[in-house]
Amino acid sequence: MRLQDDGIVLKFSAAAVLIYLGESMIPKPFPWFRIGLANILILIALLRYGFRAGISVATAKVLVGAMLTGSFLTPFFFFTLLGTFASLLVMHLLTMLPFSIIGISVAGSVTHNLVQMLLGVFLFLPLTSIRLLYPILSTLGIGTGLLTGIIGLKTMRLLYDASG
Repeated sequence: MRLQDDGIVLKFSAAAVLIYLGESMIPKPFPWFRIGLANILILIALLRYGFRAGISVATAKVLVGAMLTGSFLTPFFFFTLLGTFASLLVMHLLTMLPFSIIGISVAGSVTHNLVQMLLGVFLFLPLTSIRLLYPILSTLGIGTGLLTGIIGLKTMRLLYDASG
């Protein structure tokens, strides 16, 4: 990552935290459900500026977002932390293959949900409940991954097509 990219990453991080906070105020159909719009900034940082930039934006979103929402070091924080970084790792690996931004986003979203579900099974839920939750979470993950991927693609076009 070049030195001038650090300012961009800082802006992406601040925007990701603001989106995370805004999304936390939206009523949810399920207590644990989030669309994950802040992940658009992580995705763009990863694709445009590399893995280190993606880690920086993800870390800011998780840590600062948790501190500002009062969830730091709660179970919700650890679910978010592990889901976010597993998702980032999968998305990074997929950037090395011929996947579109939308495909990478969907894979990241599904990974995020799967890791959170496995953590839930490990900590709280009986294993049999995973059979009921997995189809629901996978469907939601595909839908939110498609949405964030499409928005990410359009945002990248707006930001970078004009500037080269």
